[in-house]
Amino acid sequence: MENISNILLLIGLIILAIIIFKIIAPYLIKMDTTLFLSGGLGSGKTLTGVIKAQQLIKIKQTQWLIATIKIKIINAIRKSKYQKKLKQWKKKKIDKPKDIELLPTKPRPVIYSNLPIYYKTIVPFQKEWSAKLQKDHLILKKGIIYGSVIFIDEITQVFTQFDWNIEEIKYNVNELITFFRHYINGYLILTSQSDSDVVVQVRRKMNINIWCYDFSKFWIFYRNRMCDLHMSDQITNTSSTYISENTKWHYGIYLGFKFNKYLTYDTHAYSERYNNIAEKDINPKRFNKFKTNEIIRFNNYVSPLDDRRKVDNGLHRNP
Repeated sequence: MENISNILLLIGLIILAIIIFKIIAPYLIKMDTTLFLSGGLGSGKTLTGVIKAQQLIKIKQTQWLIATIKIKIINAIRKSKYQKKLKQWKKKKIDKPKDIELLPTKPRPVIYSNLPIYYKTIVPFQKEWSAKLQKDHLILKKGIIYGSVIFIDEITQVFTQFDWNIEEIKYNVNELITFFRHYINGYLILTSQSDSDVVVQVRRKMNINIWCYDFSKFWIFYRNRMCDLHMSDQITNTSSTYISENTKWHYGIYLGFKFNKYLTYDTHAYSERYNNIAEKDINPKRFNKFKTNEIIRFNNYVSPLDDRRKVDNGLHRNP
């Protein structure tokens, strides 16, 4: 009877573990060395990336702390042994010992980002700002702290597939991402509104590509759909069948929605750029009827249907 009870208890624990995993699974995002999040405006990709970066930096800082403590213990032991040998040497019992060789410690990993992030560290009740990610970091002119997390929001604003002919991108940036685990051994998170605009040599190196959409929030709770996209050398698989079979709801809690105390990033971080606009049009021209004869164009094309008076007045130029 006792054996049967133990077996039933074990089965019960397994079932309970499965239930708990099923409950928390929608709150988790699988992560390798690299993560690429794509999605349109307001899809939750930046929020997801920022939260993931904070989770990962805690992992890396914990690993750093353990390694640092280990190094300090080893150095303390070496110092102790060296002091004993010095005493014996002074008493002329042994030859002069060789100089002590201490192991160096590394600086604590941080988050590098092009978006200001205010995050918790492994030190209790301590927060810090993310380090500014600079061009020199990406082109291998300035070093990045080992084990750090790099978060690049809207990567296509930094460079796109049309910039691949720029040598610094073609060689330096490509080398950094290719040997990211060798050089940094941290995590790389990228976001973009369109994955097809990202340099293909970079996009292919992303282990996980998640398409975010259908974002909604209520108070401090939010949810959005996430689809793991299959990347190939030629195309991204976005067929309706594939999306329906590989899309899952992701749920989360972000206190920063309602409490500034817990704010970790500003969803409108770049808004101040618009203050530099040359002309502030506070009294815009308005329509006065339901018909219009004007089409906004950025090229020199002139249609036969364009208003000739406006063409003659220089509003449209001949190609």
